Amino acid sequence: MTLVIGFVLSTAATLIPTLLYVGLVWWCDRFEREPWPLLAATFLWGALPAVVFAVIAELLLDIPLDALGSSMVYELVSSGGIASIVEEIVKAIALLGLFLLARSEFDGLLDGIVYGALVGFGFAMTENLFYFMTVLSEEGWGTWIVVVFLRTVVFGFNHAFFTSLTGLGLGVARMARDRWLRWLTPPLGLGGAIFFHAIHNVGASLADVTCMTLGISVLADWGGIWIVIAIILLSWEQERQILREFLEDEAIPIEDRQAVTYARLWQRVPLVAPVASRTRSSARREYHQLLAELALRKHRLARLGEEPGLRQEIDRIRGRLQVLRRQI
Repeated sequence: MTLVIGFVLSTAATLIPTLLYVGLVWWCDRFEREPWPLLAATFLWGALPAVVFAVIAELLLDIPLDALGSSMVYELVSSGGIASIVEEIVKAIALLGLFLLARSEFDGLLDGIVYGALVGFGFAMTENLFYFMTVLSEEGWGTWIVVVFLRTVVFGFNHAFFTSLTGLGLGVARMARDRWLRWLTPPLGLGGAIFFHAIHNVGASLADVTCMTLGISVLADWGGIWIVIAIILLSWEQERQILREFLEDEAIPIEDRQAVTYARLWQRVPLVAPVASRTRSSARREYHQLLAELALRKHRLARLGEEPGLRQEIDRIRGRLQVLRRQI
């Protein structure tokens, strides 16, 4: 019975923060929302295949270290070296897949951060559930409470932060004009993810020796998170400028351009509103979303030149905007 209660509480302690954090990341993508199927696929990759591949790879790579026994050297090499490298690589596979196969939906720094964070949250969700159940069975409720607080609050953004650096590197490469920059920034982003992950793991591994190392992990993690937040704020302003510039020559009422440029952080449609009202609200949301997509596609065309299907996509968006304008 205790295990059943523990599983229910561990699942809730894992799922509730994850939903809140994923909602926060989705909210950060203000102007051009990414497609739900891609967001879901990215999250699920982190939650299932990435965890399975990471566990298998880490078990295999730990075999040569068995000679070290349960020493501190083994713990540092395994967690600070093997785990950080393997986990960031398997999480990066999903981002590379999006970068290569869904390039039209991966077109900037913010997209890279969003997709990277979702992979990280998915990975952390599954990893946390295993940690919580293991701690509960081996050390009891007191330790369980401490571990839940540390992993969901103090270090709740860690995996998302690490992998967002990989996404950031791919986002820079996606919009880079210079070939050398396209090849340089993805490995730099992945290297940054591995570096911060390793610092965190080493600090946590040495916490039994001195709690100061755990403080170093906290400072490194949250310092990096605030840097990512600053990049998000700068990306918002950059996208706002793109919207202003690339919608100016479109046959769109000025109030519509202003509405999408200075969009509210969220828009709610009353559930009890009349059907006609909800239909118009839905059309208006799609209209504003397509305005943002049109501006960003035109910006990509101006910056990177011709890409397969890009002009046709711009024409399709313009045609759909004409239809929606009549509905609203």
